[in-house]
Amino acid sequence: MKNLYNLLAVLTIIISISCGGDSDPSLNCITFDAKAISDLQLFEELAKTYSDDPSAVNCAALKTANQTAISSLERFSSCGDEVTKTIDELKVSLSVLPC
Repeated sequence: MKNLYNLLAVLTIIISISCGGDSDPSLNCITFDAKAISDLQLFEELAKTYSDDPSAVNCAALKTANQTAISSLERFSSCGDEVTKTIDELKVSLSVLPC
């Protein structure tokens, strides 16, 4: 669970600060977009829910939210190392979910 809390802290930071310069002008590396923010917030919410109640239903919901957050963030992978690191951490957290 400690790794999950660390990941949530990183996600919160990424949501609230710039991730660097835009290499793709169609991407906004400072604010991302509404979908990416919504996906990350849902993941964070479900991670907390799963932490409080690690049921199969909550695990499945967290797994889906994790996959969605990865997909959303991958569009912004050119924004810098912090985004890439967060994507990698999300993939690790997905791989250790027991469901």
